[in-house]
Amino acid sequence: MSECRLRDRSSLTVYPGNAGAVTINVGSGVRSLLFLQDGRHLLSGSDDCRIRQWRINDGVEVGEAMNTTGGHITGMALSPDGNWIVCSGKRVASVWNMRTRQRTLTISEHSNWVNPVDVSPDSSRFVTGSDDSTAVIWDIATGTRLVGPLQHNSAVLGVKFSPSGDRIATGDQETLRIYHAVSGELLRTFQVSITSFPSTPIWWSSTQSIFAISSNTLFHLDENTGRTFYSWTIPGVVPVNNCRSISLASNNRFIGAYVGNSISLWDPSTSAQICSVITNSSDVWSFAISSDSKYLISSVKEVITIRNLDSIIPAYYLAGEQPLGGEADLQLQFQALRDEFHALQSRFGMFLGKQLAFD
Repeated sequence: MSECRLRDRSSLTVYPGNAGAVTINVGSGVRSLLFLQDGRHLLSGSDDCRIRQWRINDGVEVGEAMNTTGGHITGMALSPDGNWIVCSGKRVASVWNMRTRQRTLTISEHSNWVNPVDVSPDSSRFVTGSDDSTAVIWDIATGTRLVGPLQHNSAVLGVKFSPSGDRIATGDQETLRIYHAVSGELLRTFQVSITSFPSTPIWWSSTQSIFAISSNTLFHLDENTGRTFYSWTIPGVVPVNNCRSISLASNNRFIGAYVGNSISLWDPSTSAQICSVITNSSDVWSFAISSDSKYLISSVKEVITIRNLDSIIPAYYLAGEQPLGGEADLQLQFQALRDEFHALQSRFGMFLGKQLAFD
């Protein structure tokens, strides 16, 4: 067993990350992974242009594959109501009916590869980001363009709706931007470069709080004020193909990140690492945390690995869901303030000649 240390000098006992792992050899490179809401199945999108469904407990394929068009699949998103899958590829994005496994529409207005995609919380819209330096919001039922194109300075490599659905975060190689998701008005710009491909480099933790990964740095940003709550370094060697991504657990208690071939899990309220780094044989291409926060899936080329988080992180982090934007996010902000205070205390405490108290 190994130990990981929190900032407050307490320790957590965790277990090796490969215990009881299930592996699936898809036979083609897997760039996109999603969990279904039932907690028993996952979807893979691969270079052979197929979306496949797999059982989590034994890795057995379920049902017929969905054969897409537009080169290899670079991104996928599942609607919150479970009815739709959106996938992306070379100059196209397509919407599929999850029940019938039939394509319902194809968007082909982008002039270059479409990479990140996301679906709005009410499952009525989806957003695409493209190498043509634009992001566009579409009606998921009709394919009607609703907002955009939102012009960027370089390829759009990250898109994410806010939990309320009224804003979207988009990232290019120079900035992270926040737009109003109905009017298209630019609301805020962060000087955080998004260079990950293909991946999910942006994640909202509440209606005003965003996580974003840039190189080896994970930022926690306040969309309302434009300040950085805090940031920390993620271990791993950034490869030439810029493989890196993040995924926030639905209970808001931990966040996963990978850089190159290294996967690590963190407490977002303390920025403490909560388990040993999971090292893979090669660069990770995609990963996701299940909606019940119990499983971690990742792909290395054509091989998917399913890990049960019971054997990786302490039980506290697997506890029930916390409401977005509520107590969990207040805890994150409070911890950020406390960290700043402790830094000042360390720097000026001796000068003041007394011990300050904040806890």
